[in-house]
Amino acid sequence: MKRFFSRAAVAGLSAALVAGVALVAAPAASAAPIGTLTFNGLSTQDSPFSVTTSGACPTTPTLAPNFLIRVSGGNLPVVSPLANITGNTIGTTVGGINAGPFTGVASNTLNIFATNQGLAGGLGNGTYTIELVCRQSIQSASLGEFVGQFVVTGQSVAPVVPVTATTTTITTASPAAGATNAPATFTAAVTPATATGTVQFSVDGVALGAPVAVAAGAATSPATGLLTAGPHNVVAAFTDGTTFGPSTSPTFIYNVAGISATSSTNLVLSAATVAYPGAVTATATVTSVPVASSGTVQFQVGGTNFGAPVTVSATGVATTSLSLPVQAAAYSVTAVYSGATISGTTVAGSTSPAAPLTVTAPTFAADVQYVQTTVPAGTLVISTPYTAAAPLDLGPMALNATATEYKSSAAFTGIQVTDTRPGNLPYTLSAVASDLAKNGVALPGVNEKINGQNVGLTGLTLTSTNATPGTFLGGVAAGGPTAGQNLTGFDNPAAAHLAAGVAGTAGLGGTSKSVL
Repeated sequence: MKRFFSRAAVAGLSAALVAGVALVAAPAASAAPIGTLTFNGLSTQDSPFSVTTSGACPTTPTLAPNFLIRVSGGNLPVVSPLANITGNTIGTTVGGINAGPFTGVASNTLNIFATNQGLAGGLGNGTYTIELVCRQSIQSASLGEFVGQFVVTGQSVAPVVPVTATTTTITTASPAAGATNAPATFTAAVTPATATGTVQFSVDGVALGAPVAVAAGAATSPATGLLTAGPHNVVAAFTDGTTFGPSTSPTFIYNVAGISATSSTNLVLSAATVAYPGAVTATATVTSVPVASSGTVQFQVGGTNFGAPVTVSATGVATTSLSLPVQAAAYSVTAVYSGATISGTTVAGSTSPAAPLTVTAPTFAADVQYVQTTVPAGTLVISTPYTAAAPLDLGPMALNATATEYKSSAAFTGIQVTDTRPGNLPYTLSAVASDLAKNGVALPGVNEKINGQNVGLTGLTLTSTNATPGTFLGGVAAGGPTAGQNLTGFDNPAAAHLAAGVAGTAGLGGTSKSVL
């Protein structure tokens, strides 16, 4: 293992050491590798050899004009994990270490290097790492390292060829995924683009032809056969066996839609006109290649599904009876085929042209029936609550202010008209008053009568007990809406102090007077 100490750590450690113990300065820490090495002439531990870098030493952040070559690993002493096989060398003496790949010559063979490290008989069997370190000056920090490896077996030495990691990805398919069933090819990208080797394509775990050589970081597969409908797993595996490592692509999903075909649907009705609520037989025939031997047909009336879908027969025919629960009108009937996958072929759905259907109203024969009814004649009755035993009491008569006459009055209530006649038949209400005579024993030779013309009837109001109240004198009876039965009232005011026996028609005297 490698051990590193900072300057501060070494200074702190020296304070605890016993006086007289010598300290050896640790070599500068390694930098990250910036490239690889190839070996020239290295076959035995006695072979003089050189190494060639894969690139140039860095110029930033600090120019690296010098380099050294060192070896580690194997059976080198742990106390000296990094030992130089070539001392610090001025780069310009071997040419342009900052401009591109260059060659550095090892100043010792491996056997001499092993002797200098206290290993008699050369380096032991094992794998060793050799580093060409770019640096600014002696004991300066590494500015970048080119790394290589070799294997020692006895006195034989075999360089380890560096392996570069690769990635492989399937980038395209032709035709694109989802295309109609057809032969397809696939293209894989291999990085780095300098990789050399071959790519073996496989589909669903089966090799697709022979391996294909990689050129400029890409390889295209041989064409597939006719793939079945559905998803397929495509994989590309890169191999080289020398300087580039193997890699396998992620699975590429290639979807095949399958062979497709169109269809057409024709609809025939058993009748174009039917009387409600009759029935019509609808027959749909689906035509396609291959024959539409599966799938369903949805019949529609006026654009609305009628009943459940009907499965087509082996010859592509579907039939249903349209029992029309519709009113008389004009309709259009269509048949919609669902489509189906038949023998690996996707048959598309289709809709028939609309077939007109007229539903007419039913016709009926007349059935004569005879009906009889009796309308009651009804009556018209006018009544009051006044009788000879209980007449209307006008109360005491009072003398007027001019002492010319007596007057008295009272409300004449309870006039009732009961009309049970059918229909809205008109009627009129009239009143007449005879001369009023004394009730009791008359005085001989004394006129004890009041002229009927001195009797009047005014200010009548109407209260209806009918469901449809009437109106009187332009007013609406209380408690009901405006009625269709309008009554016109007439006032008959009493005449002023006519003597008994005087003829005339004033007031209610003489003749009947209209009241309603």
